[in-house]
Amino acid sequence: MEKTQIENLVVTRVLKATPERVYKAWTDPALIAKWFYPNERWDRCDPEVEPMVGGKYNITMVHSDGDKVGMKGKVVEMVSNEKLVFTFLDKDSDDFSQESVVTVTLKAVAEGTELTLVHSKLVSADLKSNVSQGWDGCLNMLGKFIQA
Repeated sequence: MEKTQIENLVVTRVLKATPERVYKAWTDPALIAKWFYPNERWDRCDPEVEPMVGGKYNITMVHSDGDKVGMKGKVVEMVSNEKLVFTFLDKDSDDFSQESVVTVTLKAVAEGTELTLVHSKLVSADLKSNVSQGWDGCLNMLGKFIQA
């Protein structure tokens, strides 16, 4: 059965921090470890990240009950303090037909930084729903971390 791409997921947040600080939070593995999980019930995030175009990443989130989930991919584009594009695939999958693309853009605004995340090439409504919940939580955690 052929997979059909569904509409993109688009999430926007205004963060009380400079674009430089937000960009660094997305590209520095030590900082990614402090916020990249959907809520406080997750104990930690173990990121392996090569922050360069063509670099690979492998992120594992560890839940307080011992469950582990993660994602992997590669960096497609980086524009310092403005844009980050990377592929996204479930860590336990080798089915690259399921690979999607995440684009994060940053724009300076009076309140700090407007972050827009577009997750494209999603292949099902269930996947869109799952990643929507995950990104909503992660961006909430980023907001708490970046403003601390």
